[in-house]
Amino acid sequence: MAPGLPHVHAAAAGSFDQRSASAEHDPVSMGEYVMSPTHQISPESLPLFATTPPSPVAIKDYKGTGTVLGSVFTLTNTILGSGTLAVPFAIASSGWFAGLVVMVTIALITRYSVSLLMRASDAAGDSAAKTYESLGHHTMGKYGTYLAEFTFIFGGFGTLTSYFIFITDLLVAIFEITPVYRGYVTVAFTFGIILPLSLSRRLGKLRVSSVLATCAVTYVVCLFLVVYIVVSSSATFVPVAVPAVNLSSGSVYTVTLLIQAFACHNTALPVYEEMQNRSVRRMNYAVVGAISLSFLLYTIIGFCGVFTFGGATMDNVLLNFTPAFLATYPAIRTPLWIGRLCMGIALLFCAPIAMWPFRSCVLSVLLRVQHGKQLPSSVASKVVYRSTTLVLVVLILGAALFVPSVKIPLSIVGSVAGSLIIFIMPSLFYMLQQTDRPLLSVANTGPLLMLTTGVCVGVLCFSMTMYKLRREFFP
Repeated sequence: MAPGLPHVHAAAAGSFDQRSASAEHDPVSMGEYVMSPTHQISPESLPLFATTPPSPVAIKDYKGTGTVLGSVFTLTNTILGSGTLAVPFAIASSGWFAGLVVMVTIALITRYSVSLLMRASDAAGDSAAKTYESLGHHTMGKYGTYLAEFTFIFGGFGTLTSYFIFITDLLVAIFEITPVYRGYVTVAFTFGIILPLSLSRRLGKLRVSSVLATCAVTYVVCLFLVVYIVVSSSATFVPVAVPAVNLSSGSVYTVTLLIQAFACHNTALPVYEEMQNRSVRRMNYAVVGAISLSFLLYTIIGFCGVFTFGGATMDNVLLNFTPAFLATYPAIRTPLWIGRLCMGIALLFCAPIAMWPFRSCVLSVLLRVQHGKQLPSSVASKVVYRSTTLVLVVLILGAALFVPSVKIPLSIVGSVAGSLIIFIMPSLFYMLQQTDRPLLSVANTGPLLMLTTGVCVGVLCFSMTMYKLRREFFP
């Protein structure tokens, strides 16, 4: 789930700097994505230990080889993430039935949203690289580029902040560190692991980290299923009262934490381009498969978490296992420790990958200010690249140290970046390329509804989130 950015596994789908071969279009890609027949290779796209890039002839003659099944796995890797740990809290915030309705609705909207994005990509053809930013540049000019940059920078900062908080909480729980030393833990893993890995310009091929994260999430989901079975079958078990519908000001978390639960848009574009015998229909099969699999995992961990802990469900459900709980069910202690460790390690190595598109957007802005034109992030010098990375990591570290709860960055990112990625940008990218009909036409009813809903959801959820957070943390 990505708290993705912009979902955080977007860069894990591949690592090729996409540059248009057409002289009519300046390169506009801020990220490094999968190989495309119409794009060149950047030195940054080499594997971590590679020595030579692929032959230019091989790139020119490259044909998509992706299968529907392989695309399902790639998109599922993108969807699942640390946000899975917040799903039980999101459901508990409105009641189990209301939470389920919201999750089903968002899954259906996401499926339609990705379909719009694929059709917009087909309409653009070879005039735009298959990335959000270049598609935005093709349909909306510089304003499309600015919109994509804002979304990924804003969303990337919030998502990485949530990563740092998740990692800190898990490491503190794993090693039973006194809360007073919590900040030292954050500083230690930031400068000891995340920063050194983030400084590498050949990190794009470490997609094994996203696979590890998916395996860790799957393990945690299975763990919660086992925990619920063990707890509910215990002689001392007292059923937890969980309302079906419980609407309150806290219900905003149900929407903001779930709005990006199935987001795979940024990865969907390069995956679509790589698909063999590419068509919107085949891509829809892959998207539906990935969303369905993710929905199953979310439902298991969400309902098992809610019906185990009830109203006490936390925004990181792995922290709900108190010493008293483990003393009552000691058999859970070791599997829980393994689950926390797996998630902690996975997030440690996924954070540098999540940094990739975020930093690329920032570098793109800096290079445009410096040179007066749009340039890909790969042209940044080593000094600029490393100094930018250091500054961004320090800023994220500062936010993680002072933000009291992971639901704060996740909710803010969901309300703003989520609305843009899921609702607004796919609708605009599609409608603005339909030159055969007016923008306000019956044929555009679906995209117009998406656009309107996105604006309303974004404004309303952001306002309610800020109101709720102010009352909860700054009374």
